[in-house]
Amino acid sequence: MGNVKALWKGDVALWKTFWIFGIAVFVAYNFLFSGVFFLLSGTSLALGNIVLTLLLFLAGISIVYFVVILVSIWRSAGKYTGNRLWSLAARGAVLLVVIGNVYAAYQTLTEDGWNMYDPGKDSSNIARLLSYEKTHPYVGFWKRDCSNNFGLAIDKAGVDLYSVSFCSPQDCFKPNTYRPNTSLVNDSSYRMVDEDSIEVRDGADFFRYYRCKH
Repeated sequence: MGNVKALWKGDVALWKTFWIFGIAVFVAYNFLFSGVFFLLSGTSLALGNIVLTLLLFLAGISIVYFVVILVSIWRSAGKYTGNRLWSLAARGAVLLVVIGNVYAAYQTLTEDGWNMYDPGKDSSNIARLLSYEKTHPYVGFWKRDCSNNFGLAIDKAGVDLYSVSFCSPQDCFKPNTYRPNTSLVNDSSYRMVDEDSIEVRDGADFFRYYRCKH
């Protein structure tokens, strides 16, 4: 508890506060959060509420830690006795992070932010609204497990192009917002396994999705 109090008061060395607690720990935690999300995204619908609760819990911890460490870096920089440039750089980084997050929140809460979503479409009806045509054989609602109530809606987006949108029980992203429109077969972010199986790149890994019958 004493170490946490010292960190909060800015009594921990600036290099340790910034690089270890501010960068390394936060990055590692976000990798953990992403890993849990993708690991659990293939679970059955019956576990949906448990998964959502766990993800919200992890997100809450992340936000609290994020606020604490920004304050700690700011205070530690104010007590730094070395080259003043390092102190200014640390506080400048804190300001940039705060401004960036405030702007992102503003964009999300304004009309432009909400324009990412497609009104009237969600995972319960998207399969019926897709443009099934012989020219676009990969149109469909694709999931990591067909018992899930969320997945990727792949739809026609022009000649030889598809849109790839994430859909949940609440809403769907508009085409070309969640992921850029793509040809699929000539895109290194996708691997067509067969007509009803596709692998989608997310970061350094590929995750397999299956076309679920509508």
